[in-house]
Amino acid sequence: IDTSFSLNAFGAKLTAGIAMPVTGQNKTPAGQLSLSWSPNSFKEQKIKKEQGQINIQLANLDILQATEDYRTDIEESLTTKEDLLWTRSLNIEEANLYRELVSDMQNWFNAGFITDSENRQALVNYQKALIQCKLTDIELLLNSIKTKMLFIDEGNRNEKQQ
Repeated sequence: IDTSFSLNAFGAKLTAGIAMPVTGQNKTPAGQLSLSWSPNSFKEQKIKKEQGQINIQLANLDILQATEDYRTDIEESLTTKEDLLWTRSLNIEEANLYRELVSDMQNWFNAGFITDSENRQALVNYQKALIQCKLTDIELLLNSIKTKMLFIDEGNRNEKQQ
């Protein structure tokens, strides 16, 4: 039966062991004790400690960067929302103007002042303006979803997708 243990600290290594024969003629137990010291091991321990501190600093920097990226994403989302709301109000105003133009053009067409194609062109412009309003509404919804996703952590996001 053999047993031993070792202890490493500060460049020093202490090893102790004992061997007890259970078979054979020699039944005398034998013990071993050794102590070694290496200046390189001490330096290595120091470097590992410094490396650990650097790793902690890097992790803290990663956290700070992630926090800054998160804030930037929120600010961009809010700016995009404001831009889209402004675009939406312009699109609604434009659609209202085209709706009035369609009404006027219909009256002028009925009076014989304009051609059918001019009348239809006014209607097409009004429909394009309505489509642009809907597209802006869709962009607003997508921006809202993107903003909401900023507040859902990765774990919950993955669970909801499954």
